[in-house]
Amino acid sequence: MTVKLAIVGMDAFFGTSYGLDNFERSIYEATQHFIPVPSTRYQGTQQNQPILEGQNSQNDEVSLGAYIQDFEIDAFHFKIPPNDLDKYDPEQLLMLKVIDNALSDANLKQNKKIAIVTAIREKENSEINSKFDAFNQQVIDNENNPSEKTNTVFQKISSLWNISGPNLTVNVEENSIFEALEIAKMLLTVGTVDAVVVSAVYLAGLDCDRTTDTNTGKLTLSYDCNASGSIVGEGGGAIVLKLHEKAHHDQDRIYAVIDAVSFIHKSSATPEKSVRQTCQNAFEKAGVSPADIGYVEVFASGVEQQDEAEIQGLIEAYRIPNSEFICAIGSVKTNIGHTHIASGIDSLIKTALCLYNRYIPATPQWSSPKKPEIWQNSPFYVPTESRPWLLSTGLTKRVAAINSLANNCTFAHLILSEDTSQEDRSNRYLEQTPFYLFPIAACDESALLEKLDVLEQSIKNSSSLSTTASQTFAAFQSDSQATYALAIVGHNQDELLREIQRGRKGISNAFAQGKEWKSPSGSYFTAKPLGKQGTIAFVYPGALNSFIGMGRKLFHLFPKIHDRASKFVSNPSLFFRDKELYPRSLNKLSKRQLEDLEAKLLNDPLAMQVTGTGFSVLLTHILRDYFQVEPQAAFGYSMGESTMLYALNVWTSGEDVSNFVHSSELFKTRLVGAKNTVRDYWGLPDNPNNEGEAVWHSYVLMAPVSAISSCLEKENRVYLTNINTPTEVVIAGEPQACLRVIAALNCEAFRSPADMVLHCDLMLSEYDDLIKLNTSPVQNVSRINFYSSANYNLIPLEKESLAHNISRGFCQRVDFPQLINRVYEDGAKIFIEIGPGNTCSRWIADNLKQKEHTTVSINRRGSDDFTAIVKALAQLLSHRVSVDLSPLYSSVQESVSKKKSLLKTITLERYPIIPVATNSEDLNIVSLSASNLQPQQKQLSLVGSEKLQTSVRIANNAYIENDSSKIAVTADKERDFYDADHSKNYVSRKPENVVYDEVDVLEFAKGTVSKVLGKDFEVIDPYLRRVRLPNPPYLFVSRVTKIAGERGEYNTGFIETEYDFPQDAWYSVDGHIPLGIYEESAQGFLLLLGYLGTDFENQGQRSFRLLDLTATFLCEQPEEIKTVRYTVKINSYVRTNYNLIVFFTCECFINDKLFLKVSGGCAGLFSDEELEQGQGIIISARDEKLKSQIQKQNFPALLFCEKSTFEWKDLLYLSQGNIAACFGDRYQQNGLNPSLRLPPQKLLMIDQVLSVDPKGGAAGLGLVTAQKSVEPDDWYFLCHFQNDPTMPGSLMVEGSSQLLQFYLLFLGLQTSTVDGRFQIVPQRPQIVRFRGQVTPTSGILNYRLEVIEIALSPKPFIIANVDVFFGDKTIAYVKNLGWQLTERHENAS
Repeated sequence: MTVKLAIVGMDAFFGTSYGLDNFERSIYEATQHFIPVPSTRYQGTQQNQPILEGQNSQNDEVSLGAYIQDFEIDAFHFKIPPNDLDKYDPEQLLMLKVIDNALSDANLKQNKKIAIVTAIREKENSEINSKFDAFNQQVIDNENNPSEKTNTVFQKISSLWNISGPNLTVNVEENSIFEALEIAKMLLTVGTVDAVVVSAVYLAGLDCDRTTDTNTGKLTLSYDCNASGSIVGEGGGAIVLKLHEKAHHDQDRIYAVIDAVSFIHKSSATPEKSVRQTCQNAFEKAGVSPADIGYVEVFASGVEQQDEAEIQGLIEAYRIPNSEFICAIGSVKTNIGHTHIASGIDSLIKTALCLYNRYIPATPQWSSPKKPEIWQNSPFYVPTESRPWLLSTGLTKRVAAINSLANNCTFAHLILSEDTSQEDRSNRYLEQTPFYLFPIAACDESALLEKLDVLEQSIKNSSSLSTTASQTFAAFQSDSQATYALAIVGHNQDELLREIQRGRKGISNAFAQGKEWKSPSGSYFTAKPLGKQGTIAFVYPGALNSFIGMGRKLFHLFPKIHDRASKFVSNPSLFFRDKELYPRSLNKLSKRQLEDLEAKLLNDPLAMQVTGTGFSVLLTHILRDYFQVEPQAAFGYSMGESTMLYALNVWTSGEDVSNFVHSSELFKTRLVGAKNTVRDYWGLPDNPNNEGEAVWHSYVLMAPVSAISSCLEKENRVYLTNINTPTEVVIAGEPQACLRVIAALNCEAFRSPADMVLHCDLMLSEYDDLIKLNTSPVQNVSRINFYSSANYNLIPLEKESLAHNISRGFCQRVDFPQLINRVYEDGAKIFIEIGPGNTCSRWIADNLKQKEHTTVSINRRGSDDFTAIVKALAQLLSHRVSVDLSPLYSSVQESVSKKKSLLKTITLERYPIIPVATNSEDLNIVSLSASNLQPQQKQLSLVGSEKLQTSVRIANNAYIENDSSKIAVTADKERDFYDADHSKNYVSRKPENVVYDEVDVLEFAKGTVSKVLGKDFEVIDPYLRRVRLPNPPYLFVSRVTKIAGERGEYNTGFIETEYDFPQDAWYSVDGHIPLGIYEESAQGFLLLLGYLGTDFENQGQRSFRLLDLTATFLCEQPEEIKTVRYTVKINSYVRTNYNLIVFFTCECFINDKLFLKVSGGCAGLFSDEELEQGQGIIISARDEKLKSQIQKQNFPALLFCEKSTFEWKDLLYLSQGNIAACFGDRYQQNGLNPSLRLPPQKLLMIDQVLSVDPKGGAAGLGLVTAQKSVEPDDWYFLCHFQNDPTMPGSLMVEGSSQLLQFYLLFLGLQTSTVDGRFQIVPQRPQIVRFRGQVTPTSGILNYRLEVIEIALSPKPFIIANVDVFFGDKTIAYVKNLGWQLTERHENAS
């Protein structure tokens, strides 16, 4: 019998990931902890430091890595005199720290026999290291050998924990931990000890591993086609092991069970065969097959030959018949780099956490594999997002593997699995997720506002928002009986303070007008709480609203739902369709591929039904089990009635229904597919292959029920199946007959996304099968009234009665308004939609109209799972619903003890990082050269310096709403705000054609001008205000390639800049650059003015402002953009005694093709007084006369929208491409135009559309007004410009552009295109004028858009003029702004 080990305690400290919770969060969120070399450790660029012979200072690659900057050690806790800490090696102290934390995590008692097995490097004696030792004796202490290091650690741990046992050290290079596990198993088996601690630590430095090349490609899994080399990692980890049986007996928390370890030492076989044989040996030892293993943690060293051999061996070992995409692969090196001797412990801790928390981890920045031919018939896939690990048929537990290779030609493969007896697998992910809810309560308005003031001060002074939120919640609990409650939510301090500021006005308005206040972020208040006046109804939508990615985070946020899912069905993987909801692929799926997969999902009614039902069950469990929200009533829409019974435990098991729906023809050929129910009823021939014309379609009609009913009297093959509201119904039947009805009514209509046969007389032939479907053992549920559309009344909870009620409801028309009103009449006023989407919520609001009620949805497409639930809780809280918010908060910590004062910071100067040329052929023959002992040149002097680290930090923090104390890069998130490709090193290179590189550009924007333009400009450096480029994220210059001009001469001057367009830029829309960004990107003009010396005259007293330009786009924007090149030429100038006005032209080239011309450019330098006295844009009498002469025209809208005002959430829908969610279901596109969307949320420059009049304006073609709230801490003020903040005029143009795109979609022009996208109307000069500024203040930016031209031919297009107001001034005007819709295939041709 194989001896199995249990991991009962762990700790991890790698790079900037401090502690086990942080490490686990990094794994789940695919966070990368790569930073430049800390300045305290960077060697080789300072005077009198060595540089390796042959190293080129300008071309050397100094990579990012997961470096440790420092760490804290509690001297008092470890009984080390603070003054003696310097005597300890940092590796010792780090190992001491992680071992102690692991023992605490294991909750072991003292006085135990515990062995410690550590992996630590032997000191190398190579020539290079001996030379380094000779150079710097402080780097490595020759007396401090591994055994002495570990003995010291053991003595401290033994004393601290009062334990006894052996202390062992291993060094089998990268496979050391696996050797340590074998030793641990031996010690535990013979009973020598009660537990074994296994630990490893690796700090890079002079003696760090040099067997792999530094990464020069994308920072991702080294198998990736864009990766090259290894990423440096540092850190340490520890695990505590027991015999599995002993751990189970002791009721320990077991992270994972180590089932088997297999080794091959220096085999004569090829490496790939050795890998395969090691795997097969491990399978045999563990008693598993490759099909049982759901995740493999690969070694992926970055050595090309090693990587190729590893993946070939793994594919051969894991390949079985029908095994495509059955097993995920990944590596912790993508998060924390290669930690060499500690690379086994970090992989083991990661994989154990994934097993314990039941998820498949993501691989950040993955694109596709190298040498795809090797991967043919591979069983592996690479997930780019973490996803729940659901078990499929035949599997009783989750099993994972770890593969390892060492440079000493040893191979290892480890099998580990979850311990299924672990019931409470709670984690801290929920309470640590950075979206905070701050509840406050009071009995009147003034008291509530006073408490809001206190909250504002608390947040301003907070060093930990999580702690402050917990403290606020604790105070709120003492006010539980207060009349009113306010919920403030936000991700970070700035957002929360902004919410508080808006909340003051919202509270006052709510009391004055009796309306709710709800911010776009989700903060909520109502002066009319309904929780005490009415009851709560859970509403279950029809089971056809699922979408790709649905509920992906729910399982990790609320781990108990794993147990709920496995109790509900025996095959959660199949029932919840994890392969469809979380698609698997070897290549990163493109947006188009995901859209195709979603279309496939939509066309699978069975998958939509079971997943919708399943997640409604889980969401109900979350609300009731976690937050104690209890309904007093429940009802469903259509098939949502059966979902209701499962979710509320009337029907306790979904096993029978799962078996039935997957075996019955009901959901294969009767109600869907060939729709034989219809064919039989109408006497149509069989169509087993479902080929030819469809026999059944469903349509949503926007028309009165009475009119539709009258029209249907003439059609015997069309049925009124669903009444959603008095003016929104569903008809279904023979397609041509449906179209005749629609034509006769002349109403708005669109195809329903679901064509299942339901809610009509035809269903009666399937009644017996429906009874089987809806017959299940019943459990009595008290205190909840259940309603059915079968009779619009309460239904008894009796087995046969339920079966007939639900089945009868499927066979007859659904009158949802009647059902809603019945539940409302019985006292329900709070309706919570439990399921994907918010369609039912919308219908309830439309039906109840002005009646007192509120609707809450908790899972909506495009919303983060956690954010959506917190927003729902905020709403329920303010309505004074009984809800337990405690799962959102950690327990309020006690005051910090005095012991904290002895926390000492350990720095790592003893482990300096010296850059090594990555193309060195033989690192063992590198020697020192006295001639190279010189300071580095400017291009390299920034590397590792405080300045560059600060630049990177500012660039990231400009918009990233994460913990600002960490410098960590999160894959595929918010990379937006530092447009440099993360695969680059932070080393400035200057090819021959580059005048100023990226470092210089950033220096000019935020640093000292003399470092860029020369010593002559040092006199300008002290000026806080000068001509600058914007800071990231609004900096669009990668380099300057040409510049010409003479200082003080403004009648000429020239600059050429290039901007490398990031593939996933924060502002892009399906790879396209928005209009405002184009008009901003000629920023080189600012650097040219600085180069010509304008600040010698301004002396910090004047500000640059753009006045006029005329932009003519010559052609349509190409599909692929790599580099955008701008040339700016100064043509003339006007100088007065006080200011300077410069006139310029500009040309823009995309991929070396002329794309945009700017003429009539005009800008000036103005004092504060001049800017303040500006009168704005004055409309001349001539302009007014011309406007009055415009002839009225008529353009009939292609779609009709009942709304004329739109809120922030509606605009967010458009940003997500969800046109129907904004304008209504008749705008449903069904994937036809996926690229028609507003820019991402960060760039949205309108947050409310105030009015839409399709007949308004001088031309009668449309008048639209909108606004944007401006706050002092808005992101653009932080970057445009430093010490002279002002809203970029290009963002006003962008807001105007977005408003015109909005109106184009409102009119329905998209119905004339397939796969269309917005393109600027070419060859049409666009005139832009600015005569005012927006500086950091609170106010409203208003837009007034008048359409002057619109047509559908040759392409749908629209032209408009836009006025932009701020305060009482018209500060900007855009004339001839034009957008057209172009289909992609036209671009391709």
